[in-house]
Amino acid sequence: MSTAIYQLAVEPEPNQAELAKPLLFLHIPKTAGTSLRTSLCNVFGDRRVRHIGGAYGSLAAQVAAVTGSDFTDIGCVTGHVPRHLWQPFLHRLTPFTMLRDPVARVFSLYRFLRDDSATALAEIGLHPGFSFDDFLSSPASGTYAQVNNGMVRMLSGDPQLTEGENLIFEDGDRIERGLEAAVEFLEGHAFGIVEDVENSLHLLRESLGLAVPIEVSHENVTHAGSEENSCNICRIVAANTADIALYRAATTLLQRRVAAQGRKQASGGLWYPRIGQVTPLDEIPSRYGFHTFENDGFAWLMADRVSQMHFMPPEAASRWPLFITLQIYMIVPDYPIDRVSISLNGNAVPFVVERRDGCWCTLSAGPAIFRPEPQVLTIAPPYAVPMPYLAPASGDTRNLSLALATVAMQPKVWLRTAAPT
Repeated sequence: MSTAIYQLAVEPEPNQAELAKPLLFLHIPKTAGTSLRTSLCNVFGDRRVRHIGGAYGSLAAQVAAVTGSDFTDIGCVTGHVPRHLWQPFLHRLTPFTMLRDPVARVFSLYRFLRDDSATALAEIGLHPGFSFDDFLSSPASGTYAQVNNGMVRMLSGDPQLTEGENLIFEDGDRIERGLEAAVEFLEGHAFGIVEDVENSLHLLRESLGLAVPIEVSHENVTHAGSEENSCNICRIVAANTADIALYRAATTLLQRRVAAQGRKQASGGLWYPRIGQVTPLDEIPSRYGFHTFENDGFAWLMADRVSQMHFMPPEAASRWPLFITLQIYMIVPDYPIDRVSISLNGNAVPFVVERRDGCWCTLSAGPAIFRPEPQVLTIAPPYAVPMPYLAPASGDTRNLSLALATVAMQPKVWLRTAAPT
């Protein structure tokens, strides 16, 4: 029996609604930014998230390249880029940053850098196996600027508090002015703190008018070691008095915003699928519970939460039943794909499966009944496989089950069924 896909001739559906201004995530090192970046890829779609990184000297050119566009294909820009490089373009963007308890941030940075390569460490004046004393006393600008009031320096808007050879090492008056500028920046823009991430991301969601919660995964997590003793805590406090003042001001301001917040229904940033169009997952916004899209052409479902896609149904869905076709990669060829749960708005949807070469399969769910309002498609695998057991040499510590490559809304799908063996 051959595979046949019937499509109706309909007018193209509108594309997903764009946010008025792209989100600019000013990523201060070791403030849960790597984890949040995965979440932002789910919110905006991987292809609409731009990451700026690399050597400090190349950052200005990368900023110029991004801001030279009309932002039509960009939902979010992120990177370890100090505020002053973005300052001329802030009116075209929606700035957001995360702060963290300064003592915890410096300890976390130390542990993170201890695992870095010799080449990367040489660029910031460190060597493999460096001690905590080496770390705190490093005269290299890249390390010093992060260990000594790194958050104020990133948010001050003063290039001499962050720039290489022109870096101001110890200038109390300049640091104080930087602190005042950083507080003023927070007062005028959205921000969050790692120690209250739930409220932080809820406020960001409301400021952007997003329909989907912004989730937090946990990546680049480090664990406390012998360096966390009272003596070293005192040393960090002494070197970060401006950051401590900034963090205290941020905590107070965030508490006020939480107390004044309103819980409202929003529908911004939803996906608007077109009938008959196959859409790669990295072009789909308003997702939840997916790892970052990979070069293999798919994104794995997270094992510790439910994986969902939020979208507005095509207009024609009120006239014809539609099937939701998912191209899926399984962690192993004999994965029990027939035991996956597919639901739409909490209601189970029947599906058929066509197994293809290797670990690939096509799952067609439906016919689906859509309401003229935001929809939630949920994919729940029966179990996940610990990668350390399946591929110990890979270094992958995740628990994985299925990966999603593409999604399509089809008027009718007739799948070939496997011949009985």
